[in-house]
Amino acid sequence: MVTVRTTAMTMYKNDIEDLIRQRKSVRSYDGNKVSMEQKKELLEFAKDLNNETYEFEIIDIDLAEGVKIGTYGYIKNAKTYLIAIADESLGSDNEMAIRFGYDFEKLVLKATDMGGLGTCWMGMSYKENDITRLVGTDSSKRIAMVSPLGVQKGKHLMERITRSVISADKRKKFGDLFFLIKTGKVLLMMEVLVIMPMYLK
Repeated sequence: MVTVRTTAMTMYKNDIEDLIRQRKSVRSYDGNKVSMEQKKELLEFAKDLNNETYEFEIIDIDLAEGVKIGTYGYIKNAKTYLIAIADESLGSDNEMAIRFGYDFEKLVLKATDMGGLGTCWMGMSYKENDITRLVGTDSSKRIAMVSPLGVQKGKHLMERITRSVISADKRKKFGDLFFLIKTGKVLLMMEVLVIMPMYLK
């Protein structure tokens, strides 16, 4: 039996297609921590996404001047981070890894939905040992993903260079990403939102 998890999908205040188009990686922040109310709302949203393989947490980190939590795009002045903690099995389970990416993006879009909180997938550019120590996870867990969380403040020089190098503002057309392989039929946004969860049992 296929279980379609749609609870989180109905919790956005704004149209999800608008959120997807609005959301962009943010690497420069205003230096303020995310409020307790916003953290609570995001963590409440995450309850529907947490499972036996991975879960999401939000932590505040005060770094010494000049110290960076990661290297991707030179994240600047972020004080709050969204952290994904997972079992080691996540790396060897392709279906679960796809679900994880899908769920992490749901959280990212929820942050966008909450007054435009900025985020940036950091991939493996962060220092996992340092974050593990800050979060206090045990040896059977790993940090699967990290994203700064907060209000954007301009774009510093390195961010502008990074966005230019990776062509961050040149997005693929929707039809190039979502289509039926057998027929080539381009899917509509609502069709994608219905079909994708069906593959995430």
